[in-house]
Formats: sequence, structure tokens, C-alpha cells
Amino acid sequence: MGKLSRKGVVSEIILAKDRLPPIIVDFQNGNVDPNEIGCLNVNVHKCERTNKRLVSVTSDGIGYKGVCKNPLLRRFIAIRRKSTREVRLFEAAMCTLSPCLEQTKAVKLNLSDNEIRRALAKAYGTKARRMNAVLAETLKLDADEVKEAAANVEITEERLEEASKMKVDPVYEVLPPHQREAKEIEEVYKLEDILVEEILHHFDEEVKRIMNCTPEELKENNLSEFFFSAWQVLQCKYDGMERKILSLKCLLFVECLGHLLQTSAVNLRKVGYSTCYFSETLSDYILNLFTSKMVNGRSCSKAQQDKAICYVLVLCFLNFDYKVDITTLIKVTKSSVTRLTQLCRVIGARVDKQRIATLRLPLAVPPVPRKQKKT
Repeated sequence: MGKLSRKGVVSEIILAKDRLPPIIVDFQNGNVDPNEIGCLNVNVHKCERTNKRLVSVTSDGIGYKGVCKNPLLRRFIAIRRKSTREVRLFEAAMCTLSPCLEQTKAVKLNLSDNEIRRALAKAYGTKARRMNAVLAETLKLDADEVKEAAANVEITEERLEEASKMKVDPVYEVLPPHQREAKEIEEVYKLEDILVEEILHHFDEEVKRIMNCTPEELKENNLSEFFFSAWQVLQCKYDGMERKILSLKCLLFVECLGHLLQTSAVNLRKVGYSTCYFSETLSDYILNLFTSKMVNGRSCSKAQQDKAICYVLVLCFLNFDYKVDITTLIKVTKSSVTRLTQLCRVIGARVDKQRIATLRLPLAVPPVPRKQKKT
């Protein structure tokens, strides 16, 4: 078979006037799969308003549409007859089909700006922002419920007097339960208000062990030097066994608070941290009283540290006849002499030049916080 000649002669040119010309289709998002050609549903119609031809194609539920363009440059489709080499030219129209994507209607939310910000924080914010958004919703108060509850409260003159008595100066919030208006020094701070009945029995086993231990055996528990020196003094000071046991419980409580105050913020956030080596229940009680529970463990603020130091000072005052050398508590509380002196004044004690703090009536006036200068 000889080589087929590609020469031809144009015999006829058919222009697209008012009739429907052949349409060359180009898909915007890719080429047509040859296996899907038979599945294409094509529809061509003319828009009466714009007088333009519209082409729509559907395949597997996906729609495509486009408008036949009318460019300045005409395009033709050539059809050649092999036998006569005659070529017929048909003017063709060009059409680019674009996929029809379903547009989502904008939904107007009845949310305030703060609610929208919280929703965005919960969806895309950092861990801290997400937790703050959740806490803001948890702690949110319903205005109607508050109004209803307030309407059901009966306010009398007696209740107003009680409320005025319950007002506490913020400087005294770090103190253990106390009665500053007491007429006797023994009534200002009471040991039973600090070592409450619910935690007293948790000391029993450790007290029995210490009472029957030698100093060398006690050193295995890594107790502080203050504990050993104070326990030697208290053993000689009190003759009755009941008072010795109670003073030992005070020292153990001080030891637990000292361990908490000496713990770094990193170790405080560790899972399973304990401030009491002999009782998990007592450790939980101390942590709930002097620390705050956070997302990643616990934290002890400056005010909570001051509260723990005040408890240590008051227990020492009650154990040592209301007179304490505060320099012996520097290492236990991990604080300075200046800070201990200020907290002694908050408690009501006075500190002399030899750093001896004495608690007596009338109680000392707490220090006034300095006003920060505006820059």
C-alpha cells in the first residue's frame, strides 16, 4: 500500500450564520476520560436575552457549563474526502466548560462578638486560649437566674449587720482562722482551728514511729534541721505525753509546708506530686489549701506562699510560747528576713533588732503596702 497523500483542495466553506455550528469544547479542570464519553449528557440552547449559545454537560452528577465565544479569529473544522481529496471547511464555535460548584449560602448567626471570639478560640486557638474559652462558658452566669435568685432573698437588718461583721481586710486573707478582737493572746489563734479534727488522725502512725525512733533513723526521711532542733526543745519543754504528741503533729505540719514552699514551680506541675511523705490524704489537704489546680498540674501563687508562711509562723508561736527567732525559719520557708518580718506584722507580732518575733496584745498593726509610682 502506497503512502497516503495529505494534499487536498478546498471545495466548500460552510459559515456559521444562524444555524448551530460545530462546537469545540474545552474542560477547564482537565481532560475527558475516553471511557466516560458515552456517559456525557449534552444540552445546547440559545439565551434569548444575550443571544448567546449556552452549553451544559453533566457526568456522574457533576455539571459543567459555558458560553460559546465569538472571537475575532474564526476557527474551522476541515473534513477531507480521501477518494477525491476534496476538503470541506465548517466554521466552529469555541466553548470552555467550567464545573458548577454549589455555593453555600451565608448563614447569619445570632452571636455576639465575644461569643464568636470564644468559638474561634475553641476551634483554632492555642491550648491556653481554648481552656480560657471553656472556663468563660463554664463560669458564665445567667442574668435571669441571678435576678430570680436575688428576688427570693429576704434582706433584713440582722443580715446586714452579720455581713458587715464578716468583711475581712484583704491583708488578713493569708492568715489562718483568728480573732483579732480577743481579750487574751491564747484566744487570737487556736491550734484546733489549724490542725482541724479531720486531719489529726492522719499524723498518728508517723507520730508513733518518730516517738520510738532514734535521731539516726529519722534522718532517713530527709527531715529538716529545724525539725530536729525544735523537736529536741519541745521534748524537754513538755512533760505530758498528750502535749508532746500535739506539738510533734505541729512540727510535722510545718515540715510539710516547708517542703511545699521549697518545691519549684516545675516540680509542682508534675503528676503525682506529694508534699507529705507519710500521708497522701494529708498531702491532698495541704495542696487544696495552699495551691491552685491548673490544666497542667498545680501552681502556688505569691499570696498562697504568704499564706503557707503565715501558717508556719503561727504554729511556731503556739509551740514556743509566742516567741520565735525568725532567722531559723529562713531555710524552711525559703524566704528572706524582710518578708518574714512583714508577715509577722500581718499576724500581729513584733520583731526586734535581734530578729526575735513576739506575739502579744495589743497586736501590731500590719504594714501598709506601698503605692507604685506612675511612670
